[in-house]
Amino acid sequence: MYRIEDALVPVLDEIEEVYPGLEGLFRSHRLHIEVETEGRKNRVDCLVYPVAAAAVAGLPRIESGNWVKHRATRT
Repeated sequence: MYRIEDALVPVLDEIEEVYPGLEGLFRSHRLHIEVETEGRKNRVDCLVYPVAAAAVAGLPRIESGNWVKHRATRT
């Protein structure tokens, strides 16, 4: 998680290739969600780029949802 200025969101859209009506690696829209971070009592509003189903078709699912742990334990 990192903070960017609102004015940079269109730049991030361009980097992530998120365009209305077109799906690539990410869905054609982004989401706002509240995230609770470790050690914090409050929640943080985050902008999320959901991965498109077609981009991960056939790949194994990380059941824990923790990619860092998964990466560290895979052989």
